[in-house]
Formats: sequence, C-alpha cells, structure tokens
Amino acid sequence: MDQNLTTLQILLEEGRDLLRRTEGFTTKASRYALVKEMEKAQRILAGEVQTAFSHNREFLSPDECDPAAFCMEHYTCAPGWMTEGQQAQVYGLRPALAWFREQDVRRDAASGFSHVLKSLNQRMEEFLEWEGGVSSKGEKQLLIQVWEKAKKAAGSTGEERL
Repeated sequence: MDQNLTTLQILLEEGRDLLRRTEGFTTKASRYALVKEMEKAQRILAGEVQTAFSHNREFLSPDECDPAAFCMEHYTCAPGWMTEGQQAQVYGLRPALAWFREQDVRRDAASGFSHVLKSLNQRMEEFLEWEGGVSSKGEKQLLIQVWEKAKKAAGSTGEERL
C-alpha cells in the first residue's frame, strides 16, 4: 500500500475514534462536516476516485496529483478548516480533524471554568484586603475557610491551578 494511502487510512481511523469519543459533546453540524471529509477518504481508499479533483472546463485537464495526498490536505480559496491563529485556507481530512478536536464542548468548559476560578480568587483577595469588607477578624477567618473549601470542591488547592 502506498505511503499516502496508509496515512489516509490512519487519519480515517482517527476520525472514527474521535466521532465515537465525542458523541454528545459536539454539534451535529460539526460531526456532519467531519463525516463528509471521511467519506471522501473512504472513496479514495476503495479505489473509486482516480483524480484528486475534476474541472468543469474541457480545456483544463486534471493535475497529476495523488488523490490521497490531496484528500489529506490542500490549499483552497474557499473557506477551510481554520483553527485559531492560522492564516492560510486549508482543506482536507487532516485540518478537518484538527478543527473537529476544537469543537468538543468539554474543551471550552474546562478552560472557561479555570478562568472563572482565577477571577473569583482575585476578587476574594481584593475583598479580604478591603477594610470595609469584613467587620471582625473572626468573620475574615470564616470567609477564608469557606473559600478554601470551595476551591477544594472545585478541584483547586491553590494558586498553581488558578
């Protein structure tokens, strides 16, 4: 088997695994988009596709491009699978998989929760330093104890995680 076909097969299996692992944590639209890219790869692996793409003009002949390499990744003028910080328009199974990994709602929830904890920790410190915030030393100690319990319950034991 050709190196590109082997790589395409590996990417296809990775896509199937991602779809299984992210069931219920990605949108139907993002799953559909990945499935469509995977279907192209399946057709190439089945030998149903001989050219990377076809032209709708008779005077243009198809490029001598490997369909498997083209399916994995190619540049296009159409909007592609853009990930944060990327400049070029890229299309294909490899960029679709990278994009799909970012569509998992658990990814945003984890980073968003960390941001909320950091913000709350900063506000709590400001409140404790503010002279009008706590009327007695006992109240301040109680507030600190409650805050420490809340951080533990959230899975954070101190500044290193915030």
